[in-house]
Amino acid sequence: MIAPWVARIEAVDRESAMLDAARTRLMNADNVVFHQADVLQLPIKAGTVDIAILSLILHHTPSPEEVTAAATKMLRPGGRLLIVDMIQHDRAEYRDTMGHLHLGFDTDDVRIWMHQAGLTDTRALPLRPDPDAIGPGLFAATGRILAID
Repeated sequence: MIAPWVARIEAVDRESAMLDAARTRLMNADNVVFHQADVLQLPIKAGTVDIAILSLILHHTPSPEEVTAAATKMLRPGGRLLIVDMIQHDRAEYRDTMGHLHLGFDTDDVRIWMHQAGLTDTRALPLRPDPDAIGPGLFAATGRILAID
């Protein structure tokens, strides 16, 4: 959705199947570069990104606060981080069926991680659920970096 409006997108995922699916969906977008990499070893120079988006990955990572900090390091001054993930839930079966390491998150904890990473102007809000959705609810959290250490 954003590819037509930006100069370049760096898409990162550790799973080749996810990147293959994205390549198929974005075959007509010549401004998207795909990287198979771990989010804690991003192939992007620190301080060069205007907007970083962590979409539904934190619940798959052992240390979501480290991932938040790694994404924040990529931001240039004034850059923004957007996190979209699941609100805390009790669907323990997701650990076995989908590899979830966390059963969602309390948005207050997410805001703490963002502050610890150096972000300001943080907000975290639940997203309006799709009436037909059967999964846990989602939240969106944003923050802005003022300076890079």
